[in-house]
Amino acid sequence: MVVEYATCGAHDPALLEMGIPVTLYTGYDASNLPEKYAHVPVVTKPRDCAEALDLLSRQMAAT
Repeated sequence: MVVEYATCGAHDPALLEMGIPVTLYTGYDASNLPEKYAHVPVVTKPRDCAEALDLLSRQMAAT
């Protein structure tokens, strides 16, 4: 699931706990994200959303 960090809420930790692949798509620098997202792949804006989808697709193929 590609999640925009600015809109992510309580559901995101649950997704991670269920082992659902998550890629954050955000305007925030990865170093400013909470520690709980340290292992989650991040695509920072203004990079294209297609890059986040590609990364997510690779995560899903690896599971």
